[in-house]
Amino acid sequence: MLWNRHRVLHLCIIWYKMEISDITEEYSQMSPDAASHLAQLLKAARVKLGLSIREVGARSGITNSNIVRLEQGIIPNPRPETLKALADVLELDLADVFTSIGYVQPKGLPSLTPYLRSKYGDMPESAVQELQAYFTKLAKKHGMHTDQFSGPRPGEDEHE
Repeated sequence: MLWNRHRVLHLCIIWYKMEISDITEEYSQMSPDAASHLAQLLKAARVKLGLSIREVGARSGITNSNIVRLEQGIIPNPRPETLKALADVLELDLADVFTSIGYVQPKGLPSLTPYLRSKYGDMPESAVQELQAYFTKLAKKHGMHTDQFSGPRPGEDEHE
């Protein structure tokens, strides 16, 4: 058998698709009730903000047809990155969305620094430092060790 670049590329694509399917299988356990709940949650948030499906699609990068299917509860295993994009546009807390449909969440909570940067990305660095200083003062007042709250340096936790 002759191994040329085309055949090797084809095998790599097959392997990649198998890896992706293994990853997405983790998220295929959403129950019909969870799909219905997600559908109601997404539609209610969209309507509350006065957005059309096209506007949500344009802002999130998700196709209009997938948004419609999610709002109808007929996508049994939405990808986490799809849910994140929609949660951002619809002003929903991603952890709340994941929890409400039974997706596994990391056990630990982030330290204060990455939380502030993630939740309030537009907050000036001076405000983040001010909040950190106040939190350190408050933690010490209540006998807590502040070294457990130290987080990464600026830029270390941004991976999007």
